[in-house]
Amino acid sequence: MPAVDDSLAADARREGGGRSGALGFLVNGLKSVRGYGLRRTLALFAYELYYEARFRSGTGRAVPAEALDVAGSAKAHASAYLPSPYYFTHRAFKRLGVAPDGRTFVDFGCGLGRVLFFASQFPFAEIVGVEISPSLSA
Repeated sequence: MPAVDDSLAADARREGGGRSGALGFLVNGLKSVRGYGLRRTLALFAYELYYEARFRSGTGRAVPAEALDVAGSAKAHASAYLPSPYYFTHRAFKRLGVAPDGRTFVDFGCGLGRVLFFASQFPFAEIVGVEISPSLSA
């Protein structure tokens, strides 16, 4: 993926300046349009709406680091759970370059399992999620 996609993904995953709900959604939308144009912003939102409706996963929410139930030394290194945007997940799988038939897909740091839901569309032999926070992987 081009470098711009990396920054686009990071921006798409940031919360709206600490704002939640409709205001955060609006702030994120305006930032995305200003930085990346209307077409790509509409694609980001369309993918989110489509796949959240398709999987009914409820994985689109952020979870602050302090809300994660991570124990021991891992707590010092914990960061907020931010869902991978479906737009970029779709692009990554499209460019995978290997056939999933008979292979095992492993997602380290799977969070709420958003990428695992996406991977379930492909003929992997096994799909495994690894997460250090029990409340995210429950």
